[in-house]
Amino acid sequence: FYSDALLRRMPDEAAALEGFMNEFSPAFDGQVTKYRGEINFYLTMRDFYARVAKAGLPLAFPSIADRPCLKLREMGDPTLLVKGCAIIPNDAEFDEDESFFFLTGANGGGKTTFLRGVAVNLILTLAGAPVFASSGDVWPFSAVYTHFPADEKFTGSGRLVEEAMRADEIISAAKRGAFVFLNETYSGTDAERGLELTLSAARALRGKGVMGLYVTHFHEVADHDFPMLNTVIDAADPSHRTFKIMKSSALRSSFARDILRKYGLDARSLERKPERKKEVRA
Repeated sequence: FYSDALLRRMPDEAAALEGFMNEFSPAFDGQVTKYRGEINFYLTMRDFYARVAKAGLPLAFPSIADRPCLKLREMGDPTLLVKGCAIIPNDAEFDEDESFFFLTGANGGGKTTFLRGVAVNLILTLAGAPVFASSGDVWPFSAVYTHFPADEKFTGSGRLVEEAMRADEIISAAKRGAFVFLNETYSGTDAERGLELTLSAARALRGKGVMGLYVTHFHEVADHDFPMLNTVIDAADPSHRTFKIMKSSALRSSFARDILRKYGLDARSLERKPERKKEVRA
């Protein structure tokens, strides 16, 4: 209504505009304009990689693997550079024999950072960009799925319901050739139910031939048939975070034991303490 009224009030200008459009509109090719987003991506990444090079961090184009795998050596999470944090390198290795890992360990030990680093570097590989690692071998995965409960927008149905709905969508959609990242999924329920849902989801994904990394605080997953990753604890000071991640087996209670030992509350320390004499009052 307003544009029609404006054109009626300004007929000379409207005629000039129409002539301009008739002369030049064929020059605006949709095939060209659609590349604007890609050009913007290239320019943004060029500036970011310049910043990475200035910081002296390793960059490499990973080799394209001929079998499903994701192997990154001395990998780092590039988002830490934006945050101004130190980057501790870690190796990541997924193959057909060990395709789906659980990652457990102390809070603040680098679990989410490791998961995010693997995910970001995988996406960069699939975009044809260098990765934040010294070298790598990556299969051209068909899809990448992520689940981060911190991103949930609850609608009143409750945290567990929201988490389960999104996780079920991923489990249903993911097919062989996909990679799935799950971070503290099903954390909105009790330990017994959460462990049950966690193992069920992991087995469903692994059964479909999907590779994945699952960060969880349900340490009991170490008692089941999955390869494990664990945060490395400083033997001299269990409270110190090394931010290193390693393959492990049945280490679900190691951190708790280290803390108890530090404060003399583990079984051996308690056995060494002299028994206190009970006071007897007359």
